[in-house]
Amino acid sequence: MFRLVAKIIHFDKLPVGGAPMVVGAISSVHTLTRTDLPRALKLDIAELRLDLTGFVPGWDICARQLRDAGIPVLLTLRSPREGGRWAGDDAARLSAYLNFIAHVSAVDVEINSEIAESVARAAFDAGKPAILSFHEFSRTPPVAELRRIIDTGFSRGASLVKIAALTETQADVEILSSLLHGRGDERLLSCVGMGACGAASRVELALAGSCLTYGFADDSNAPGQISSEDLLNRLRSARAR
Repeated sequence: MFRLVAKIIHFDKLPVGGAPMVVGAISSVHTLTRTDLPRALKLDIAELRLDLTGFVPGWDICARQLRDAGIPVLLTLRSPREGGRWAGDDAARLSAYLNFIAHVSAVDVEINSEIAESVARAAFDAGKPAILSFHEFSRTPPVAELRRIIDTGFSRGASLVKIAALTETQADVEILSSLLHGRGDERLLSCVGMGACGAASRVELALAGSCLTYGFADDSNAPGQISSEDLLNRLRSARAR
């Protein structure tokens, strides 16, 4: 493993690993073309889902404007195998990550992708975090299975591992919550629920220790997802209580 485990990592100047941060996914071409985008967004980190928008001319300028405004940019090119719409093969996807990493603050690629370690290595060499992620849209796997997936993610060079699973019951949410407690190490985890319990879980898991929680900045692209602005407001309210 070439990435040293760290309790705090940085997306540009933003420290991640203390209070939970809200990631807002941008999946609309219209959003990328807004001239007032940095002022309009309500989030801590902007996720550019270029697998959904395509390579819109000027997206890199948008990324620079966000970063100049103090909003880190996470690049995601999600495979269809885990809910994305990347249309090319993995060789083209790896090439895109390598070419675009200079324009963003961090990258996200699936743990089970053949390019996961190469993307993580490129991020390490560029001095940027790599999120290695796992998405299960049909169930919440048992704890032992999820722990093996987490271990695989870090063995492939993750700075942070993200687990997203279908949460139809509170018992499913508690499985994800258990991943955040009693691990005996400082590895950073993000746990996200989808489905019936998804919206509530994104606050509950953030308060339980998930370092990132995810909402949408424009259009919802996952079951149970709520807006990043709503997430920020719910987290503030929960802390106040």
